[in-house]
Amino acid sequence: MLNDLRDDTDYVEEEEQPDYEYQESVVASGTQSQFLGMTPQQRLVIAIMILMMVCILGWFFLLITGSIVLPV
Repeated sequence: MLNDLRDDTDYVEEEEQPDYEYQESVVASGTQSQFLGMTPQQRLVIAIMILMMVCILGWFFLLITGSIVLPV
């Protein structure tokens, strides 16, 4: 009975071991210049859009709180 348990654990260990050689080759074949699957140009556009959103929301907040007034 104990031999059967030992055989079962050996079988599980063999099945759970990842194939490190395959994973290394996949990582090595990918380009390292991409972050989140985007090219540098796409990241620049996203960064500019976020900057514009922050500036516009900040301007609206200042306008709502009365810190600045529209020239009328």
